[in-house]
Amino acid sequence: MNTSKLNRIIALSVFAIAMFVYLKTLSDTVVFWDVGEFMAAANLMQVPHPPGAPLFLILARVFSMIPLAADIAVRMHVISAIASALTVVLLYLITVKLITGWRGRPETTFDALVVYGSSVIGALAMTFSPTFWFNAVEAEVYGVDTLVIGLILWLGLRWYEHGHGAKSDAYLLMIAYLVGLAIGVHLLAILAILPVMYLVYFRTFEFDTKVVLKSVRDWRFLLATGVIAVIFYLIYPLMVTTLPSLLVGEIGSTKLDALRYVPYLLVLGALYGVYYSYTTKKRILNLTLLSFLFIILGFSTYIMVYMRANVDPPMNENDPSTVERLVSYLNREQYGTAPKFLPRRWNTSDTEIAQRHQNYTSEFDYF
Repeated sequence: MNTSKLNRIIALSVFAIAMFVYLKTLSDTVVFWDVGEFMAAANLMQVPHPPGAPLFLILARVFSMIPLAADIAVRMHVISAIASALTVVLLYLITVKLITGWRGRPETTFDALVVYGSSVIGALAMTFSPTFWFNAVEAEVYGVDTLVIGLILWLGLRWYEHGHGAKSDAYLLMIAYLVGLAIGVHLLAILAILPVMYLVYFRTFEFDTKVVLKSVRDWRFLLATGVIAVIFYLIYPLMVTTLPSLLVGEIGSTKLDALRYVPYLLVLGALYGVYYSYTTKKRILNLTLLSFLFIILGFSTYIMVYMRANVDPPMNENDPSTVERLVSYLNREQYGTAPKFLPRRWNTSDTEIAQRHQNYTSEFDYF
């Protein structure tokens, strides 16, 4: 049976269902909280609350100029409807890949029902889930953010199918670029790189769950986990917050003017490294350096925040019109810090303390 054609037909049908539902239930004007703020910011390309969402604002501004509806707010809502419907399709396709990778491609009608039927159920379950549906009908960042997550996971599975090789490196480079772009929407999407890195590991090495920690292979898995954690840390927070901080000559409590040149030297060094690794045919080094540059390229949407802050628009929260203020904006310094352990006990207001004594006999009782 021609399963490829059937798979495409089902995918288009799932997209059509999700798109119809989201357009039919689309918010008919501006809604409260962050959505209204994002819309106002996008309409005049202004600066919303930290850390902003410059890529999302650019998309919203473009959609506001397309005559999809009389109300400009509705035009912006359409972004989330389209992005969410595409995310539903990606969930369907990802589920199909995972199931076929586990039990093989469908050979019979029953196999097709198992693979495609269960994938449709999963995709439609997310389509009508309250939280996802709620964000699909208003101009919030989460619809576009989940689309980026879906794209990263789907590209990761495509790479897994093709395996190591120069041709399949394009999938990893596209993932790196999407990670950079995701920073300009919402940082949640960065978490998607963790399963992708594990896909790279499992495509490269074998892993036997029956003899965990009893062979060199399994220690190798733990070592790989540590390497993955380090790579993730290099992307966030080092690339997202620490690298911009160097532009003002600061890192932690250290302040030194020479640090201002570090980001430029890193980019120039990476550019030279790409040339060197290409001419010497060092593919892994070339892939690593290109991935770094692609993340920086995607991250560059934040230039818009700096540019618009300098024209002093009516909404210019935190006024990130200098490099120093932009770094503060990126680091969300206005929100302060909170302890990691039992943060609710951190509130030391008189009212809060009085309620604690009234309702709880001890810290453990509260816990």
